[in-house]
Amino acid sequence: MMQRKPAVERTLATVNPAEDKRVRVTATLIAREPEAGVISVDDASGKTAKVFFDSLELIEKLESLKEGNLVTIVGLVVQTPEGFDISGELIIPSKLPNPELKQKVDKIWKDEMKHDI
Repeated sequence: MMQRKPAVERTLATVNPAEDKRVRVTATLIAREPEAGVISVDDASGKTAKVFFDSLELIEKLESLKEGNLVTIVGLVVQTPEGFDISGELIIPSKLPNPELKQKVDKIWKDEMKHDI
């Protein structure tokens, strides 16, 4: 049985297409083409990315999202001549309003977890 590689948390600017296979990125939805199963995201790190979905269930979910929504994407990194795209496996709408706030919450959470160990 083949085991799936874990998704590593990255910003779009720190994704390394040569090394990263599966990533988890939280970013703002800046453009969407639900009929094509494609979205573009920006995480305020200075880089944007296209995310492609081939699952009908995920493509249908794109229709309910709006530009400006914060989402977490889990997917495979696909190297392109311009850099990379992401083949989306999962999309999770976030309740937080922007990536910067999510980063602050994540930092606090990690700091608290260090104290609990």
